[in-house]
Amino acid sequence: MLRLLPENHDRAAAVLEIVVQETHRVGLGSNRSALLRVAQAVHELWELKDTDDDLGKAPRSGAVRRSPSGDCCVDHPVPQSYLAEKLLSLGKEDHRVPYISNLLHQYGFFCLLTPEEKDRLVDAGLAETMPAKWNRIDRYARYSEVGIRMGDDRIYSRDEFQHLLSGPAAEFYVYRLRTPANKVFYIGKGEELRALSHEKELYRKCFRTHTNWKKLNKIAQVLRAGKSIGYELESWHVDETQAFLREDELIVMAERANPWILCNSNGRRWAGKPNRHLVALRAEHGLEN
Repeated sequence: MLRLLPENHDRAAAVLEIVVQETHRVGLGSNRSALLRVAQAVHELWELKDTDDDLGKAPRSGAVRRSPSGDCCVDHPVPQSYLAEKLLSLGKEDHRVPYISNLLHQYGFFCLLTPEEKDRLVDAGLAETMPAKWNRIDRYARYSEVGIRMGDDRIYSRDEFQHLLSGPAAEFYVYRLRTPANKVFYIGKGEELRALSHEKELYRKCFRTHTNWKKLNKIAQVLRAGKSIGYELESWHVDETQAFLREDELIVMAERANPWILCNSNGRRWAGKPNRHLVALRAEHGLEN
């Protein structure tokens, strides 16, 4: 996560205070000079960050990871004008460094795209603006609009996904589990082979007190029908906090579209009991329920 060095806290607070005072004086609106001043402040704040947070931790599009030349361009998924509005909406009592750091981490981060992907954004009129119907949640909305993928554009079988994860392009990832009908029923953040652990849970000798029965029942139903779970790699991440943020974004968007679609929704994940498919599957393997 982006962190401001302790010795830079006072300087960071002063930078924000200056930009807030100046912009409140002239007003934000469509005032170009005000936005430029905020953009300058954002860059100043970035310069005060922990030096361990560099280009090596920036998310990369799938095309950049696959590019043999390694050519890439820096792009802010959320244009700085939006971050400017967020900063300028802070009340006086919220001019605290931890809050500033959080806003920078959520909206001031950058990704690496190929030059061709950057051109796509320009051609679509999205170089410096979010899509007209942006839901204010999906920070990758500009990329989705022009077909830029931060993960992989296919659904994998379990064996294929295991092979993919055996040589990961980053330490953390966000994934979706899909039914044979291609419906998403689980979204998670993982590292190493975490995404493959859900099917293994079906065959535990005993279940934990807090077991996600809805998830296990769904997987058992698919396997008992002789079909397979589909695995989707949504995005790679070097920064674990960015992976968690992306997972949260996807879960919120999925639940807004259909409150009952996911098996890891808060308040419902621990409810229920083994269904007949899970009971039968475990019996076939000599396991008690």
